[in-house]
Amino acid sequence: MPEQQANSGISTHDIHEAFRFSAQHARVGIQTHPLATLAIVLAPGFSQRFPIFCRAIFILSVLTAIFRWFGVRIVQARADINRRDWLTLIAVPMVFANLLWALQASVMLWVGPLDTAVMLVLLGSVALAFGCVVSYAPHRALALTMLVIHLGLPLISTLAHREDLWMLLALLLIAFMLYVVRIATSLHRDYWSAVAMRHHLTEARERAEAANRAKDQFLANISHEIRTPLNGIAAPAELLRHTAMGNEQQQLLKLITSSAYTLTQLIDDLLDFSKIEVGKLMLLTQPFSVRTLLHDVVERHRLSAEVKGLALVLNEAMPAHNWLLGDALRIGQIVDNLLSNAIKFTEHGSVGVDVSLENAHRIAQLTITVSDSGVGIADALRDKIFQPFVQGDTSTTRRFSGTCLGLSISKRLAEQMHGTLQFVSKINTGTRFTLVVTLPQAEPQALPEHKALPVRFSGIRVLVAEDNRVNQQVIRHQLQSLGISPDIVDDGQHALTALAHNSYDLIFLDCQMPVLDGYETAQHLRSDGGINKTVPIIALTAHAMASDEQRAIAAGMNAYLSKPVSLQVLAQTITQWLGEKDIDNNET
Repeated sequence: MPEQQANSGISTHDIHEAFRFSAQHARVGIQTHPLATLAIVLAPGFSQRFPIFCRAIFILSVLTAIFRWFGVRIVQARADINRRDWLTLIAVPMVFANLLWALQASVMLWVGPLDTAVMLVLLGSVALAFGCVVSYAPHRALALTMLVIHLGLPLISTLAHREDLWMLLALLLIAFMLYVVRIATSLHRDYWSAVAMRHHLTEARERAEAANRAKDQFLANISHEIRTPLNGIAAPAELLRHTAMGNEQQQLLKLITSSAYTLTQLIDDLLDFSKIEVGKLMLLTQPFSVRTLLHDVVERHRLSAEVKGLALVLNEAMPAHNWLLGDALRIGQIVDNLLSNAIKFTEHGSVGVDVSLENAHRIAQLTITVSDSGVGIADALRDKIFQPFVQGDTSTTRRFSGTCLGLSISKRLAEQMHGTLQFVSKINTGTRFTLVVTLPQAEPQALPEHKALPVRFSGIRVLVAEDNRVNQQVIRHQLQSLGISPDIVDDGQHALTALAHNSYDLIFLDCQMPVLDGYETAQHLRSDGGINKTVPIIALTAHAMASDEQRAIAAGMNAYLSKPVSLQVLAQTITQWLGEKDIDNNET
């Protein structure tokens, strides 16, 4: 075994693999010695002078080969190979087989003469010696033993003649032995260095995976902790929109809503970047109206532009048929990021969104350009602007806050959609970003109606398990605005108690709760039976990772809503799982 095992992290498994490596090579060479010996037996000359010796060597070679064949089969059938089994079934039989050949070659050299048959046998010894060194590189002691057996014994016989031609042959054998010793040492070192490198790479990969898991967990925790209070801001602000307010109150409410939306976008940027880094961001394929999408995106930024005194203009050059098949959310996200940056880095002037759609053979090329009259992008940053966490210099970062991830995410999203995102810019003049994607055309769909309030429900019994007091009030007011008076409990254990005594039409569970979390609560409910065993369960949680959603579905939940949840989404979800029979379409 290698001397460096003690300090190179070589494990027992690695040693077993080395044993298995040599066993595989032993299997390949089992038939070599009997066939070579048979050739000597059948050839005239030495076999005629020493027939009994030659036949004895041949018979022993055949018996040894049979033993080696069974030994290799036994070793390869075992999951682990210990040193004793390897020595008994592989190493010792192999040494014996090589010793038989070396003995035959040595006798032929000893009795002479130095004819063609002897040289062919010696050439066979050289080939076998080299093959053993290569095949048993992990085991240097064994490889050198094979070398000594194959060439050392013939060397002794060669030196015994003391003649010029024989001395020349002896010197050649010595030179070749020294050369092969160097090869054996090099191969041995390379094999175990490769094993050590494999360990190093495995450990590095495991550290990277652990770091990635820690990062994902950190982002999930940060997302949860921010989304929980954010739900207490965004949802009440949405409810306030449906109350009577003066113009000043409406403007203040718009600021709250805009800030809540910006904060949600920052969290989503971090989560999206994490997904993109590990290749887990999936694109949806759904019909969408380009005109409707861009109108909605631009209107979301209208207030931010007005606060800075900027003109925000949407220029359309689209045919009447502007429905495409693709991921509208991600296209909107790209335009969102571009518009946010354009407004952020523009102090006066205007921000424009130009849209064109060229249809051809059921395929359309969508081109969206966002231009501004802002500070522009310095030449030194042109090659770095799409890298994550890049935003000018430190003074720029202090002046214009943000995650510095928007452009990096947008670029990768565009590439994932097989599109392009490019820009041209001039310092103190402005910047123009252009997104180009090619998507299939889609048939127009019925757009949802925008109502002052979502539909109202009547006669619906809903249970909510939520441990956060603020979010308890939020969900209570949201459901009450929909005509539902919910039962609210603090944790999963109290939810199971309520479910044991009452029947419900719908259950909302927060995933992270004390005593019994939402996942365990859903599992208990689905497995323990009872009158509420098949009631739809909706995860209403501040978790937002794809793995959390998969875990919720696996636990028995039917849907997954990530906070903050809008009133419209809440109403749509209830309608989806309870149907139309319990909806009162008379708006209030």
